[in-house]
Amino acid sequence: MDKKIDFNFDFKLNFGFNDSDPKIKRKNLNMYKMAILGLFIFLTALIPFYVYVYIIENNSNLDFYYEKFNEIKEYMVLPSKFEIEGPLWSGFAFMVITTIMFIMFKPIVSGNGVNKTLKMSYIWLLVLMALIAFLLATLSQFQYSKFESFYLYESITQIDETNLLIDRASKIPVFQEISRYFSESYKSGKDAYKWQDMNLVWWTMFIQITMIFAVSVSLQNSIFGKKQSEGIEKYIKIISNEKSVSESPFKRLLVKTFNFSEKNLATWTVITTLLCITPHLIYVIIISDGNSASSALIDWTYKLPNLLKDYEVFNNEESLKILDSFQNVTPDPFLITSLPTIIMGLTFASTFSFISVIVRGENVSSNVFLIQYIVLFVEIILLVAVCTYSKIQLENLSQTWNDSFDDVSSNGQKYLEYISSKIPEDFKLLTERGIVSENQIIIDPLFPLLGIDQGKGFEWLNKAGIISESIISFSLVITAFLILGRGILKTNVAKKKLNDEIKKIILKRNILKKRRENRKNAD
Repeated sequence: MDKKIDFNFDFKLNFGFNDSDPKIKRKNLNMYKMAILGLFIFLTALIPFYVYVYIIENNSNLDFYYEKFNEIKEYMVLPSKFEIEGPLWSGFAFMVITTIMFIMFKPIVSGNGVNKTLKMSYIWLLVLMALIAFLLATLSQFQYSKFESFYLYESITQIDETNLLIDRASKIPVFQEISRYFSESYKSGKDAYKWQDMNLVWWTMFIQITMIFAVSVSLQNSIFGKKQSEGIEKYIKIISNEKSVSESPFKRLLVKTFNFSEKNLATWTVITTLLCITPHLIYVIIISDGNSASSALIDWTYKLPNLLKDYEVFNNEESLKILDSFQNVTPDPFLITSLPTIIMGLTFASTFSFISVIVRGENVSSNVFLIQYIVLFVEIILLVAVCTYSKIQLENLSQTWNDSFDDVSSNGQKYLEYISSKIPEDFKLLTERGIVSENQIIIDPLFPLLGIDQGKGFEWLNKAGIISESIISFSLVITAFLILGRGILKTNVAKKKLNDEIKKIILKRNILKKRRENRKNAD
């Protein structure tokens, strides 16, 4: 006879919000409210994405670019259709998943058999899905910004000072066709969409990440509520207060400020984090500024040399060697300008985990609190390392650009003079603001020099100063986090001991209670 196997699952979705207990009813309504609000904020944060999707789907210039891509890639390194639209639609899929997780938030986290750890895991999984969606969408926009630079470059270098479309005899035939097509579109304004530049797209993601982490705080509070120093935390607070009763007001203030409650530890973690990342935040803002000399150095070292390969005069061994001469000094500019912004966004957003603890007064789990602390520590160390690397690479590039072997002109000046001598008219259009006479259309310089032709470069400390700064930063981060980490470990140990004591007391009470019942039954 076959045995029947029953699969019994404790988990059951809970869609209801009515309950005989008013507190539970309020909590259910609050969870629904926070989930709806969180979904609204998530969808609002994606407004730039909706605009971007519209541009992608309605941009005839992009379609023409895709048609010519196989010919373009023989000369230039530019993104393919897959590199632009692959991350776009993958990100859209994760957005749908995140939306479903918001909708199912209350039914799942309030379902039967879902403990605190699983509830927290669901929230962090939701945050992870949103982060992946933001990252993929931003990566697509980052690739699209490369196409936009190509589009603007080909449009501007095809228009002369009288706004007449002209054929550049010095351009490779396929780029003459592309440039003519883009110029007509640029002149008429048809599908001449302008999107964010490479640096701004990462700052948009910075804001989106911060918003979703803020939402996670609200979701946690809707589940766990605000603690009133319950249980172990209350005991720690009582002990601290008892020790300071007979002491001076100043000492009592110190004890209250520096006691090892999770709320205090979270507060000091946030303060320490902000102190550690502030200098690096200033640096990230500086390198993200498109009107800085550092930005011009990156553009003239990486972006423009790639685009200039559409000219016949630059497609020979000597010219290609000159165009790529500075690229050997530093690696991919993504590591120099974009990666510090990404790490900064993740680090800043991670502090919201501790703000949640401050708001509630207690963390959900000591182990979760410790994991969050370790993750934040790793992120700050990584941020300092990435920013230090970025500064050193920019300093190397600036120094190489401004070095001189003949005391007459710098390497950078010779480089610019060489390009200018080959394409004098287009060099002027690329570097200077001009007015096209026919329709009084103002053309902004696509690659302004911003003083790099006059010896201006990376405006930060020299290499020795950068290394000294990094040593100080690493020392501050490690020392501060070791002190706070010791406090967290001591609190965890104290909580474990007190929990064990409480379990023993409860066990003794149960044994005594059982004995009394046995005696009663015996009598």
